[in-house]
Amino acid sequence: LPIMYGSGLSAVMILLLIQELCFMGFTTNLQRLNPDLSRLVVPAVVASASAVRVEEADFARFKVGFLKTWQLQKEIQRRIAIPYLLFWLCQVA
Repeated sequence: LPIMYGSGLSAVMILLLIQELCFMGFTTNLQRLNPDLSRLVVPAVVASASAVRVEEADFARFKVGFLKTWQLQKEIQRRIAIPYLLFWLCQVA
């Protein structure tokens, strides 16, 4: 029984790690948008009074990268949702 719990918890941790890596893909695209965002954290840039300059090429790269990351996250989240759904159904039944 402890081995079952351990393997179940490790599977959940792996799923959470994959979700976190998907989120990191979004923040990486934000950092590509402007060099200021890569040096500073996003809340610090937002809190500063200076304007963030974004070039047209930077925005185009951000858009392409963001859409690729969004498609990848949708696919990964769809696959990750299956174990959560099965666990939830087992709890309800």
